[in-house]
Amino acid sequence: HQHASPVQAAARYKTDWLQLWAANSHLKAPDTLPAYQPLTLGPMYAVRPSDTLQSLATRFGTTATNILDANPDVDLVDNKATIVPGDHICILPWVCLTEAESAAAGAYIVN
Repeated sequence: HQHASPVQAAARYKTDWLQLWAANSHLKAPDTLPAYQPLTLGPMYAVRPSDTLQSLATRFGTTATNILDANPDVDLVDNKATIVPGDHICILPWVCLTEAESAAAGAYIVN
């Protein structure tokens, strides 16, 4: 059995290990994950009629690619993601970014 750590899992989904740890209260230790352990990556969002992948990425300070990485079950048709109102997708906002990285992701910096 192969084990991973929350740090490795967080890197795979471009998030912070503390976010994964907090979202998975069933985990007993923060230094290792049992093999094939299901993880909650983050909060689920119910898609609304006006939502697009890009509008959600901008709204939550992430990228469309990051949303797709966290939701492998989202269908791609002609290289475009198809999200439908009522679908539930995982949204992982970027954490611990520099101001430039946040701005590049579309997040607004409030002083």
